[in-house]
Amino acid sequence: MANYQDCAGGFICNDTKTTLPWNLCPRGFFCLNGTSSNQINNGTYNPGWVNICPAQFYCNNGTRSNITVPGDYTTAQSCYQGFSCAAGSYRPQGNDFCRAGEFCNPSRQPCLLGHYCPINASSRAIPCDPGYYQDTIGSTSCKKCPAGFVCPSAATIQPQICTAGFICKSIGLSKEVDKCPAGFYCLAGTNSTSCSGYDVCPQPCPGGAYCLAGTAHPYPLNNTNGTTDLSYPQACLAGSYCQQGSPTTFGTDRCPAGYFCPGSATNATPARVGRYASGVGNSIDSLCLPGTFSNVTGLSQCFDCPLGFVCPDKGMSVPQICPAGFVCDQVKLPAASGLCPAGHYCLNGTTTYDPASLLPTRPMPCPNFTYCLQGVQVAVYDPNNPSSPQPCAPGSRCPMGSTSPSQLDALCPTGFYCPTAD
Repeated sequence: MANYQDCAGGFICNDTKTTLPWNLCPRGFFCLNGTSSNQINNGTYNPGWVNICPAQFYCNNGTRSNITVPGDYTTAQSCYQGFSCAAGSYRPQGNDFCRAGEFCNPSRQPCLLGHYCPINASSRAIPCDPGYYQDTIGSTSCKKCPAGFVCPSAATIQPQICTAGFICKSIGLSKEVDKCPAGFYCLAGTNSTSCSGYDVCPQPCPGGAYCLAGTAHPYPLNNTNGTTDLSYPQACLAGSYCQQGSPTTFGTDRCPAGYFCPGSATNATPARVGRYASGVGNSIDSLCLPGTFSNVTGLSQCFDCPLGFVCPDKGMSVPQICPAGFVCDQVKLPAASGLCPAGHYCLNGTTTYDPASLLPTRPMPCPNFTYCLQGVQVAVYDPNNPSSPQPCAPGSRCPMGSTSPSQLDALCPTGFYCPTAD
């Protein structure tokens, strides 16, 4: 009975008279035990046919298996790193090496996003360094992060926009370095301080607020919980005013004398009529005190009430003329100095107690046939006005300037009569 043995792996036994295998499996292929034909399995499979060496491996003449045993060259061996081995390769360099922009590990493929492959025969894609990025596959180098952006980590694919509150004016930044300058705010992506062309540049702090370095927002925070966020413009302090671009807590300047500045003021406001603002740093204007007045804006102190006038109330803008029956002989009076002297009457605006004064605003003597007590307001007797001159007592004489109803202590002389004022 004949003794048959399977054809040894690595050989082709396609001769019916073969006593020993002698046809080596061709390079680029492997032949399993029992290979009996030099036909190639390609899309269909027959266990007796020759098999193509798999991709990323190479097969010498006489390869018996596609299962790699390192150093056993009768099995398929791995290709060299950095080289591309297509199916059917027969040398460790395969059919070709990886070009720049590609890497082979194990298969040939374009360089990855966020990486670069700078040389031929790259076995791996190299991550872009921080400050660089790559948004295209198959690249041989990385791109520098553009101004207005940062590339914070290795293998960055897309740059990140510069954080609000910073300026990223240099290329190749891995993190934000330069804070937005005081007096300005910087939106995300700010890339320049020159503000030319299409640059995104710092913007002046809005009026009524001040911006410390690193301000990121255009408007003050409407904050009701009492916390402070310095990335927002800060409301101008009461007593100061902050024009556009103010960089410090005191803004443009402290409020000058004659002006007041409530919180968040863009400009100083003149003290209002009837009010004043003394010194600097006023947050409010104050009412003029009694005895003073203000009829214009912007006063640092109120005017004294003049002679012949009174200023009885706070916040007066127009003095009141001294009332009839009184004397106002000083400045800065909240009320009249006193009553008109007896024997005289005082019209509105009387400025002296001295009847002998040459001033037209002096007390005037009480008319003949009448007498005047203190505080008389008019020159003519009025029975309905107790502050008018009063008629002399019947039978008495009352010359001009009399102070009592019987000014002269004598009756009317014989041969005469003394009429009364009425």
